[in-house]
Amino acid sequence: MRSNPAQAFDVIRGDLSDGLIEHIVDLIGDAKDETVQQWAQDIGLSALYDGQYRLFSSEVHSRPRSLERYVVLSDAAELQDIKFGPHLNENLRPELLEAARILITALSFLNTLFELGIENDIRTFTTELARLDEQAAD
Repeated sequence: MRSNPAQAFDVIRGDLSDGLIEHIVDLIGDAKDETVQQWAQDIGLSALYDGQYRLFSSEVHSRPRSLERYVVLSDAAELQDIKFGPHLNENLRPELLEAARILITALSFLNTLFELGIENDIRTFTTELARLDEQAAD
């Protein structure tokens, strides 16, 4: 950052002493540059990564195809408008069901880790989610 000419670093450049840089290096040391995929593998959630994460994260990563739904073009293919915000006219049921499934999984991990004693609640949530899944399939 000291040698980077970007003005964004002007505010902190004067505070970047050799001692501070050494301290930061000591703190992060040889921290691994792991990916979400690696984290999922480490905790046994590879199936979640390979399925839901990859399916639902494509909209977050800006690829030209992902951006098409946010633009309105004229007949001459000229940009007329940019749509923003949620697309409330779409069926978000799959996304909401998946969000609930992930939250229930997270609750289950937290229950195990902190011994919260909420097993019955988790079973109730899981049963209700299964019922909603069946409704969605019909």
